[in-house]
Amino acid sequence: MQKNCVIITDGKIGTENQCIGLAETLGLNFTIKRIKLRFPWSLLSPYCNFAAKYSLSKKSDQLDAFIPEVVIASGRNSAGIAAYLKKVAKNKTFVIQIQDPYIDPRNYDVVITPSHDQLHGENVISTHGALNRITPHLLSEKSLGYKEFFTKFPSPKVAVLIGGKSKNYDFNKDTVIQLVADLKQL
Repeated sequence: MQKNCVIITDGKIGTENQCIGLAETLGLNFTIKRIKLRFPWSLLSPYCNFAAKYSLSKKSDQLDAFIPEVVIASGRNSAGIAAYLKKVAKNKTFVIQIQDPYIDPRNYDVVITPSHDQLHGENVISTHGALNRITPHLLSEKSLGYKEFFTKFPSPKVAVLIGGKSKNYDFNKDTVIQLVADLKQL
């Protein structure tokens, strides 16, 4: 029997895809809840453990009384909510936080974060990159539609996933110029 799971994000596609990728890999039946925090909780997250009924705006998906077996959350805004759910679920919910929650990792069952965040703890799993939904099966399946197009180009081919600015990386005009130069060197 599949476990039920709630994915909690602020709706940013990059963080949401990490959660979905993990849920799919674990074979979980999931529902996505995109949250928006009200002021002042939007400034206080994740540093305060707070009740969802007070902190979520009217534009947010609401977290009803149903207690899922698994919560997968990602991003700063979801970290406080996920820690709160862990606390009130009294061990009925397994809570996974993806990315550095900026608070003690012991507020969660597992924290999965890139190694560049340099977060350590007994329940912390460091990765060399972001979790994703890319699998060999998916690549094989999706590549069929592009096979004819890409045969026009010489091999080997390189794929580049480009993100945006983050706390560890500035994505600006100079960065783009350097990226293009580096790719030409390949």
